Amino acid sequence: MLGSAKGINPEMAGSYLMQALWDVGPCSHDGGPISWQELAAYASVSESLSEPWELRAVMRMSKAYVTEKQTGKNPLRIPPVDRGGDDG
Repeated sequence: MLGSAKGINPEMAGSYLMQALWDVGPCSHDGGPISWQELAAYASVSESLSEPWELRAVMRMSKAYVTEKQTGKNPLRIPPVDRGGDDG
């Protein structure tokens, strides 16, 4: 299960949003964030996303994934799990 190796509880609140991101794909075929059309298509056939805030959350997650994937190419960058602060 996703995250189990890091000790993340897979039953945590909101884990369905992460599952939706991986179901859609965290990025589009060109390497950019998923499109609203891709997300809307997923939401139309899935019962897991029905509220506008859920779609916005998954879109933000996709953008964050792509940003970290691009900036992570720098070998001197500190990985997100090793950063201090509110998000890690």
